[in-house]
Amino acid sequence: MIPIGTARPQGAFADWLEQLRGNQQQYLLDHSVTPFIMRTYSDLVRDIEAAAEQWMQAGIGPGHAVILSLPSGLQLLTQLFAVLRTGATPLPLTPQIAPESLDHLIELANPAAVVVASPRPDSLLEREGIVHPHKAFGLKGRARLYIRPAAPCREQLHHCLMLSTSGSTGMPKIVVHRVENVFVNAAAHMKAIEEQPGGNYTATLPVFYSYGLVAGIIGSLLMEKNIYFPEQPFYPGEWLKSCEHNDITLASVTPSLLKRIVAMNKPFPRTLRKLTIGGDHADDGDIRKLRELYSGDIYLTYGLSEAGPRVLTNKLSRDERGWSLMGEPLSGVEIRVDGKCQEQGGQVGELLVKTATRMLGYWEDGRFQQGDFEGEWLRTGDIVSLDNGGLQFMERRKNMLITGGEKLYPGIIRKVLLAHPGVVEAKVSGVVDEKQGFVPEAVIQLQEETAATIEELESWCKKRLRLAEVPRSFRIVPYLESTKK
Repeated sequence: MIPIGTARPQGAFADWLEQLRGNQQQYLLDHSVTPFIMRTYSDLVRDIEAAAEQWMQAGIGPGHAVILSLPSGLQLLTQLFAVLRTGATPLPLTPQIAPESLDHLIELANPAAVVVASPRPDSLLEREGIVHPHKAFGLKGRARLYIRPAAPCREQLHHCLMLSTSGSTGMPKIVVHRVENVFVNAAAHMKAIEEQPGGNYTATLPVFYSYGLVAGIIGSLLMEKNIYFPEQPFYPGEWLKSCEHNDITLASVTPSLLKRIVAMNKPFPRTLRKLTIGGDHADDGDIRKLRELYSGDIYLTYGLSEAGPRVLTNKLSRDERGWSLMGEPLSGVEIRVDGKCQEQGGQVGELLVKTATRMLGYWEDGRFQQGDFEGEWLRTGDIVSLDNGGLQFMERRKNMLITGGEKLYPGIIRKVLLAHPGVVEAKVSGVVDEKQGFVPEAVIQLQEETAATIEELESWCKKRLRLAEVPRSFRIVPYLESTKK
């Protein structure tokens, strides 16, 4: 494997492509389009080089940003690598992006070119961009290429990768990474899940998601795997069939996809050796069902786009007590908890991450905007608890309540309620109080055979929480959608 991370990142990337060019054994199979497309690694590099030549002829090169709003598959992957090959900086986006979000990201990135899956008459592109002939780029269907000649060239964007994230505001932000750091993070992910070269990976998570691109696609290319893009939209039954038909050995899903798959109550293919779950925290009930249907290794993963994206990995054992843990840091990653110690000897506070693969910053107004850093440490915005048992996710910082000047974390209160043998699910939120600001309120679903009362639940909380943390009101409902994160 040629290392990515030399003094000349563009040269190292080109060297890596040259290594792929010599591989005519491994392939990529795209069933998300009809008819399906199959390309060897060698074919892929030729497609990348041809598209890169077209981009350069269109004036795209180092210092330019390029937005690629295309369906997940070979077309998007080829264009993304082609833009990187020119030294420019791509930003992959879902083709279903809302017009207002696309306009917002165009204003942030100020790209020299934008590719969309179909014409967007409701976008800034029709007013500011020049439609460019796109057939020579290998773009398919109704895809349209806009060139924006007024876009500036920024020296800071030489051979970087942009990723879109909502951050903590709910509005899209642009995270910028050095390309070599993305490859380092992908390799660290493969090491964390103890993956070996070879085998077959199914790209269930889209290329325009940071996890799908970095941990999934780039990691699999580094490990010389065959890559399969499944049919869209996602149907759990078809997904299981395709995994079996294509001898898939490694797959990645989100908790929401996992819930749909295990609901089929069908055994997983024996060829599937490893399954990674990321993007949120999986429900214990779904993990329990997965254990009944699947005998391979299961890895829960944690990360955020600002960090590379991968940060922590938890290889699940049969012991359910470890399923709620966030796991161990990847190679080269350090973590600490910024918070006060509890009486029980544990610690609750915000998770901070220190890693060489962290972002350069948020891109806005033609420059890097500093993220939420404390020296070399990145503040994740996630509240966690740390004790001898390990690290557990509790709450997003933005969900924190201020009650009479005290900081309260609804996730901690919810955890105590869920420990009650009669509680199936619980949701804790803040309600306005004239004197205290906000006070916690609990909504609870009980076990059908349980006769627990509100008085009993209140007493349970008083024995395990500070007085300010005890919900001011309890409401019992027949059903409550899982809120686990």
